[in-house]
Amino acid sequence: MRKLLVFLVVISLVFGVVGSASAYLFDMGAGSSVDTSGTNSVLKMYADVKPLLDLITYELNPGEYKRFYFATLGTTEGWINEDDVVPGTIAIT
Repeated sequence: MRKLLVFLVVISLVFGVVGSASAYLFDMGAGSSVDTSGTNSVLKMYADVKPLLDLITYELNPGEYKRFYFATLGTTEGWINEDDVVPGTIAIT
């Protein structure tokens, strides 16, 4: 009897957690940006952020994912120097 009660409690907890899962809304928002100024003293990078990100909205359930194009990162340097192998900082907001 005790094993049955423990089993029923575990099952009800599992269904309670699974049943409470709801979708999450992700809004990319206007003003999204990539700051590459932390790479000025190393391998200088640039970023072109996709325009009209404020029109992109995804509703995802737990475990789902969506790939999307956010930005293009690159460099205008034509040659690798010693300072180019030092890590820089890129901030995405």
